[in-house]
Amino acid sequence: MSKYLALLIAVLAHSCSQQNEVMQITTLEKHSFDEVIEQHLADASTWPEFGIERANEMIELFGMAELGGAIGQRAQRRVNRLGNNEIQHALLLIVETDKQNTALRRRAYSLLANRDWQSSNRFIPRLTLRLKYEKDWPSNIIIARALANVGSLAGIDAVKSILLNSGEDEIDDLDLAKSLAAEFISELNADHDNFEDNWQHLQLLSDVWDKVHAFQGVTTDFNQEYQDELWSLVAQFRSQPLRPVDDARFVFIRLEQQAMTVLAAAASDSNRYVRDHCLQTLTWMPASSQVAYDFALKESLEVLENDFYSSVRAIEYRGSLMDKIQADFLWPFIENGNYEQRTAAADALLRCADYSVARIDALLIDQRFSPEAQCSLLLLRDELRGSEIVIPRISGLDQNELTRRLRWQQQRQALATDYRKQR
Repeated sequence: MSKYLALLIAVLAHSCSQQNEVMQITTLEKHSFDEVIEQHLADASTWPEFGIERANEMIELFGMAELGGAIGQRAQRRVNRLGNNEIQHALLLIVETDKQNTALRRRAYSLLANRDWQSSNRFIPRLTLRLKYEKDWPSNIIIARALANVGSLAGIDAVKSILLNSGEDEIDDLDLAKSLAAEFISELNADHDNFEDNWQHLQLLSDVWDKVHAFQGVTTDFNQEYQDELWSLVAQFRSQPLRPVDDARFVFIRLEQQAMTVLAAAASDSNRYVRDHCLQTLTWMPASSQVAYDFALKESLEVLENDFYSSVRAIEYRGSLMDKIQADFLWPFIENGNYEQRTAAADALLRCADYSVARIDALLIDQRFSPEAQCSLLLLRDELRGSEIVIPRISGLDQNELTRRLRWQQQRQALATDYRKQR
């Protein structure tokens, strides 16, 4: 009997030892973070406080100013006394509120494209969001033009979609939208009159925008009012309803590079949902996330990836950088992380990929790793060995997850090829 008791004690001791080891690996700290968003919003400027009635009065005033004569002159003097923020807020209220009057929305969008008051570019995030909700195709071209005037090509996909539309579907005013789009891409190409040349130029601009979120020749003024609007936008990540969160994500991933610095700073906010959404949004933006990394996240990531709530998102963000230097930060999680951290780190390592064959050969890729992590590590191992990539057969691996990882690997390889060509 004592023999069996001794064996039981030995087994229990070994089990406890394993549990202690697991706890040591998986227990993360709950760090204290500052109220970053509140600190920025405390003294931030805001939009004027008036509603749709006042907005409609103001757009009528613009119409009167165009009449000429004594009435037009009086109306123009009243227009001249209006501030840029008042004008922009009124026009944005109209396009955000009036769902039925398409002509009125087009008129408001056209006025927003007026360069006379675009020196105040606070309107960029709100106007960018209209690309999500505006159903009128000609209006989308006007939105794209208004944004391009201030250095944003966020509307370029809508322009391309309209020009490529075959007309098989019944779309209201499609011919007008195509005409406006052709005129717009001509303007982008210095009013060149050859459509094919203008289309090729548009494709070039689109490629550059996708890679670095920059529009050659036009720079978005990163002034204080614009930054205040960005902080109001990132505050939507605190929302429990998902629509404000989705709206903020939609806008941020379409803004120019400097806007990413706000996400980077807010990634250390005391609200864990804000941290999570900021890091995830940046992870979706490999074109611009390096700016955020250089600005703020380089120093804060070590804290974030050891935080109870933010760890996995922080590791995923490192992967989005597709930078071989990040591999040094990822291997500790590959070897000693918990189940979720290992998955995030394996995926990130596949996206960054600059490690010796010996180290990954020495890694036992077993059930400590999720099916997704096993896939990433096996794909990387074949690549580092110089072997032909073999599609791994892993129990429990969804086909969509395999496709994602193959795409990450191809994206990183294409990025490396582009870099070598540039050198």
